[in-house]
Amino acid sequence: MNRGKSLVLKTYTNSILVLTPGGEFRRLKWRGPLPQPGEELDLTAKARVAWFPAALAAVLLLVAVLPLNALAARPAAYIALDINPSLELAVGRNGLVKSGKGLDADGERLLSEVQVVGLEPPAAVESLVRQAAVDGYLGGNPDDVVLLTRVELTKNSSVAVEELEAAARRALETSDCVAFVSVEEASTGELKEARGAGLSLNKLRLVKKLEQQLPPGLAKGKVKENAKEQGIKQILSSAGKKVPEVFANGRVQGKSKEADKKNKPKEEHGNRPALPPGQAVATAAR
Repeated sequence: MNRGKSLVLKTYTNSILVLTPGGEFRRLKWRGPLPQPGEELDLTAKARVAWFPAALAAVLLLVAVLPLNALAARPAAYIALDINPSLELAVGRNGLVKSGKGLDADGERLLSEVQVVGLEPPAAVESLVRQAAVDGYLGGNPDDVVLLTRVELTKNSSVAVEELEAAARRALETSDCVAFVSVEEASTGELKEARGAGLSLNKLRLVKKLEQQLPPGLAKGKVKENAKEQGIKQILSSAGKKVPEVFANGRVQGKSKEADKKNKPKEEHGNRPALPPGQAVATAAR
């Protein structure tokens, strides 16, 4: 027997029995014409030929699985948040925030201060709004703005608009701040348009609302152009508009320390606390 070749000892219907160069008896599955007992076979070459169908099957399986993996990696929803920082959250199919992106320097700074990945969307929004208050972007001014817009890429994305609004309200209340809060929904087409225009989604929607309300003679394109360099409040101020005039469904939410002082009931004369006995006698004597 030639060194490196196996000797065929016996053939079966779909297999052969061989003696390998190492002195081992092996029964191997065989396709095609069966060799005759006594023939010597180079099974190394045969193994390479037999490997091809298995490799092809693995490639086909990989091609079939890749679209499923890509689908799983695709976000289920986006949340656009504008205060004066502008940022965007991507929500995964598990209902948790999978990534955050700052759309300006302030947005990047805010995201660097708050760990949002792995949080439920309302918890992420609450943390971001609270940190924005700490950083001085929000205070006791009702002209401050918190704009939230949800974009669903799949049905039932587990991102409820009502929960986002409640999260913003809680953050404002615990921070002793007030702001005008508006939560809306937008289409994927609007999100794509905003990205193409280099604007946050909320800025694009604000510009569109303003363009519908501005007098015909005003250069409306200028509003969109200026919006790239301006914050939400600046855009509104340049157009001579107050936020409630533009966002009909929003409202001022939260509370401030000044409001608490104004709303605190005054002490009535009859409700004064009792004085210590010695002081009470001296007061009566006077």
